[in-house]
Amino acid sequence: MLRKLIFLICSAIICLMLAKSSWASPSDNDDQDSNEFYEEVLRQVLAQDGWFVIGSYAYKVTRYRRSWLQTRESCKEMGGYLAYQGIRNNTLKREVGRAIIGSRYSEGIWIGLNDRLEESEWIWLDGSRADTIEWDINEPNGFGLENCGEMWDENKKFMINDEGCCDLHQGLCERKIAL
Repeated sequence: MLRKLIFLICSAIICLMLAKSSWASPSDNDDQDSNEFYEEVLRQVLAQDGWFVIGSYAYKVTRYRRSWLQTRESCKEMGGYLAYQGIRNNTLKREVGRAIIGSRYSEGIWIGLNDRLEESEWIWLDGSRADTIEWDINEPNGFGLENCGEMWDENKKFMINDEGCCDLHQGLCERKIAL
């Protein structure tokens, strides 16, 4: 899967370079047009593998319902990680929710958030404290039993909930992209 994605990206870059060198005239060298073209090619290449580009990140929902740890590994196998970087920003989180999750998922989907090391100390996958989370009403409420984070559609606000890490859900994978 990763080899296929790398091949597609390399093919797109080669096409971009050939197109730029053979069609560009001095007046066509506008950096903004070039960047927009590159962004569109990158979006199309990622979309072929099921990724959605939003901002500086690409997102994909895992195919199968698995535990939080299994889902984290699935994201790694797809060349990403459980989403946490882009969705720290509540505006981007809602945009991701509307574009990808919407009404397609009646249950929550795993994200890269947990308090498995210390109860009530919620951290993102990179180990940073998760202090500005938009928790759903009366959440977190797991009291030691719900140590992993999920995002769900609560009146189009895409709130965060704590859930048992062994429960089975799909996951939201994320990867940073360079546009």
